[in-house]
Amino acid sequence: MSHKKAVIAVTSTLLVAFAFIHPASAATTAAEFDETVLKPEGPPSAPHSECETTPKIKVCFEAGGDKIWLKDLNGGDIYPAKTNWSIRGGRYGQCAGTHTAGKWGVCNKNFPENKTIDFVMHHSSNDYTFTATT
Repeated sequence: MSHKKAVIAVTSTLLVAFAFIHPASAATTAAEFDETVLKPEGPPSAPHSECETTPKIKVCFEAGGDKIWLKDLNGGDIYPAKTNWSIRGGRYGQCAGTHTAGKWGVCNKNFPENKTIDFVMHHSSNDYTFTATT
């Protein structure tokens, strides 16, 4: 299986899992796929953004601008940084990095205010999650 097909298969599996976790999301909207735009300055510091770090990726959510920030921490693999997100009872999708390791990228979204948003980052056989408020 090619790398691209493997990434698509894993992404599809994770988004289907999100649909089961948040069934109202699946019934009302289609998954949103976004690629990051390179932003060397990175996210604002706390309390303006909430972050989670895994062994290979750092994800931050900036509620004030509805921005999802990604940083690939492992240049030794071929997999881009990415996170799945889901607004409880609403939209869901994925923000995927297009930049090299060690650089920040951002997906600029427009979320409804005061909603709970869940993030899932997959690494090896582990899922890392965190929750924020839009």
